[in-house]
Amino acid sequence: MVSPIIMCMRDDFIHVVYHLQYIRFLRRTEGVEAAQKYFLDAIKSPTCTYHIYVAYAMMAFCLDKEPKVIFLLLVFELTCIFLITLFFICFSVFEVWNSLNIG
Repeated sequence: MVSPIIMCMRDDFIHVVYHLQYIRFLRRTEGVEAAQKYFLDAIKSPTCTYHIYVAYAMMAFCLDKEPKVIFLLLVFELTCIFLITLFFICFSVFEVWNSLNIG
């Protein structure tokens, strides 16, 4: 017997795959504008997850080579690197602080 939570996850996954495949189909047959219009409708769906955003951004990056998308991905990567570095610095300072206050 499959639990209701797994069934719900499967249904959401099916909807995500449906949206992504249809966006790819529209892009191939009717062009970028039709795919963008459907994307805007798809993100309003209650079954929309972050997967649709990620897949559409990767599609725009790989196929359009838009400088705006490339710039946004670069800013995102640099922000992630900065936050990870900040986390490790804070963690290191915390470890040093705890080692000085022994006893």
